[in-house]
Order: sequence, then structure tokens, then C-alpha cells
Amino acid sequence: MSYDFSIKTKNGNTISESIDNYTYNVSEIFSRSLGVESITKLSGRQNRILIEIFDKAILDIKNNWDEYKKMEPENEWGTLEGAVQILNFYSVWFRKEPKFFFHVD
Repeated sequence: MSYDFSIKTKNGNTISESIDNYTYNVSEIFSRSLGVESITKLSGRQNRILIEIFDKAILDIKNNWDEYKKMEPENEWGTLEGAVQILNFYSVWFRKEPKFFFHVD
């Protein structure tokens, strides 16, 4: 199973270049770094609001790398590096399209 991520316009149209997905196995990394129960709780929020949240998450991971590394799944389906790539990818999108919306399924 995986999370499906995208950026949507205010009309609900998905920007195809923004589509990505990543395994649920890193949900603990996302939750802890973002300060939410689940990354899905951020779905539907406007990008401009999420810039600071994602930037803080990326910084927290960088400052506590070894601790987050321990959260990687034992089955090796998903890595800390991959989770950080997702956070960075959408942090860039949030700045590029601040009036659009982050979507997670």
C-alpha cells in the first residue's frame, strides 16, 4: 500500500507533474516529523500553509537523522531518504503554487 500525493487547483484539477506516491511503511517518519497523527490529515490544506510545516519536518529529520533512521521499516519497503525526497518535492511545489492544495489518498 502507498500514499498517493498530488497538488490540486482550487477547481479540483490535479497537476499531473505533481503526482507521486510512497509506501505507507514510512508513516511513522511522516507523522513524527510533520507533527500530525497521519500525513493524510494535511490533505486539502492550501500549499502556502504547509510550507513552514514541511520545512520544519525536513529540518527536524536532518537534526535527528539517526533517530529517524531507526524508524525505517524492517522489510526495507521505504527509506528515510525516500521520505525526505517526498517532503522536499512537495516543499518545492508549495512555493511554486502557494494558492493550490496538497492532496493525499
